[in-house]
Amino acid sequence: MSKFFDYGDSGTNTSDETNIGGEERWFNIHGADDSIGGIKLSFWLWGESEDKIRSLCKQKDIVDITKIIQKDPPFL
Repeated sequence: MSKFFDYGDSGTNTSDETNIGGEERWFNIHGADDSIGGIKLSFWLWGESEDKIRSLCKQKDIVDITKIIQKDPPFL
């Protein structure tokens, strides 16, 4: 499956109590992108923890995150 972002590492994060073992899963993110005028967004990312997802969003200037929900997307 194609990834939208370069994760920069291949290690697992076992410190996240909701994801012991580092298996990747889908996250639904709601926020605003400052680089395009603060437009509100809702999108899906695949990652191993909420911390990693927040880090990816910060790299892409999506800093006004209202919620991150771990669940299966409707398009699967």
